[in-house]
Amino acid sequence: MSQQSILDKSLREAIEMQDLPAAESLLNQGANPNATNHMWYMSPLQTAACRDNVELVQLLLDRGARINTQGGYYGSALLGAAHYGKLEIVELLIAAGADVDIHGTYGTALAVAKDKGFEDVVQVLKSLGATEWRPGPRDADDTWGSWL
Repeated sequence: MSQQSILDKSLREAIEMQDLPAAESLLNQGANPNATNHMWYMSPLQTAACRDNVELVQLLLDRGARINTQGGYYGSALLGAAHYGKLEIVELLIAAGADVDIHGTYGTALAVAKDKGFEDVVQVLKSLGATEWRPGPRDADDTWGSWL
């Protein structure tokens, strides 16, 4: 295993454990803030967003984490935060430039938050003009494209 692989794996583990000092140290040593894990293909930012850790999310954004990276179980950091009703994370990601209409397996962030009953997240997303559905390039003519 290369030194870079070790750093990246250690960063993912630090994010999973919500260990801010370790994550910062690993980033200082050159860990890639965009390295996905190989099981779920989630980025460190997606993991931190789902864990509701504002400090880790901000650290990763400050260190160059790509905010709209798609992949993983939820599809993006914003979709993961919306799935768990993490209002502060949703607001932070949007302020940092997250696409409010990005969609994944369960639809857009608005559709997910609405389905899960997170009214505070729904209101924030609606106030920004978020939509419940936006077809992607593969499913422009297929209503169910990214839902299947």
